[in-house]
Order: sequence, then structure tokens, then C-alpha cells
Amino acid sequence: CLAASAPAAIVPPALDLSALGGIAAVSGNVIAGALDYPYGAAVASNGNILFGVNSPQGSLGITDGPTVGSILSIAPQGSGTFGAPVPLVGGIGGTVQSLNILNTPGGQDLVVDSGFGSGRTITIFGTGGAQIGQLQFTYASTNWWHPSGVDTVRQMPDGSYQLFFGIGSEADRAATSPGQVTVSGLGLSTSDVNADSVYELTLQASGNSVQAAGGPLQVVSGVRNAYGLQIDSNGDLIVGDNGQDGAHDPFEVGAD
Repeated sequence: CLAASAPAAIVPPALDLSALGGIAAVSGNVIAGALDYPYGAAVASNGNILFGVNSPQGSLGITDGPTVGSILSIAPQGSGTFGAPVPLVGGIGGTVQSLNILNTPGGQDLVVDSGFGSGRTITIFGTGGAQIGQLQFTYASTNWWHPSGVDTVRQMPDGSYQLFFGIGSEADRAATSPGQVTVSGLGLSTSDVNADSVYELTLQASGNSVQAAGGPLQVVSGVRNAYGLQIDSNGDLIVGDNGQDGAHDPFEVGAD
């Protein structure tokens, strides 16, 4: 749902980050506080900052129990001030993991990766927060070590969009057998995909609907848990991979 009224501006307190060191001290501002498990962020064309928040529906937290996610927006008010968070989309099933924006002829669509395991989805929301497409995941096991993921998108010269998404490994320190995960939706028939990978899916988006143009294409393999996907200024895909827990090969740098 979209909020109807503009909130009062907030003057953020200074945030001291000087302990980070470096060539010069780093300073920043808190633009929103008291947020419930904020995840993912994107900047809209109007300068608003969008991000996800998550509300656990029990005592088990956002990873071990049911969670309802939402997307909020913060508008800059000038002179270093910001409006209060305004809800854009609510009632998202599962923890919001990442948020991206598709700039389509009909406006700006939101791409939200949320949920865990066979409850994981990548949902596209159009104007007014209406759902216009969804990619669904099914995992072969309920005891999956990395059951969530993130994605990123980029627009192509022909007007299509590339959606890149990661699928983490089933175990902490072992490769996953092929074909343990399927994806469906967005006009796709159910398709087998491999864990320990990053996939690309080409989309056609009009602002009112989103459809896949072809099947998912594996572009990265052999990664334990690709958590951090970004397109650099050269158009290359940058992949961050979380390393093994605990003791591991000394030539591998763990990131967990």
C-alpha cells in the first residue's frame, strides 16, 4: 500500500565513524532509526531511499520462524534532513533479503528477494505496490544450509532486463549435487537449477507485467553462498561469496 500523506522532516543526528580510520575520518548521518531488521536498499530516480524491514511473527527471529516483510521509502527534504519512513509495499511473505529497481516504460518496479528454502520468492511489484510477477523456488531439502539468496538487475540496450540471482550450497563444506533446486513462475515452466551457483534470467517488463524471455542461464558455479551481486561500471558482474564456517583450507579466506 502507498501512504497518502507526507511525514514531517527529520533532522538526523551525526554518526561518528572515525574509528574506521583510513586516509581521513569518515562521518555520516543516521537517516532512520528503530527499524525492524532492515535489509536491502535501493535509490529511486526521485532520490528516495528504499529499503526492506522485517517483522518476526514469533520468538524464533527472522531466520527460524515466520516473518512478514515490508518495503519503506525515505525522502530527502533538503539541507540534510529526511522524511520519516513511508510504507510502499507490505505483507511480503518471508524475510526481505534484497531490493532492486526496474526502470520500465510504466514507471519503477520493485524487485524483492524474500523468504527461505521452498518459501523463497523473487517478486516484482509495479505501480501502487501491486504484484505483477513472481519467481518461486523449491529446494529438495528442508535442512538446507543456505536457503536464501540475493539478486541484482540491469537494463539492456534492447529494453530487456537481466535478473541475476544466487543459489547457495546445501551443506557448509561440500558441493551440492546437481538439480536439487527448481524455479518456476514469470511464464517459465518448472526448471531445474544448480546450487553453488549464480543464474541469469532475461525479463521483459512493461510496467504492468513481467515475463521471462527464455530459461535461467548458469553464469557462475562453484561458489558456496553468493551473497552480494553488483554490476560494475564496465558492465561486469561482481560476486561476493561467503566462505566456510570454522576451520578451512588456509588458502581460502572465509567471509562468514
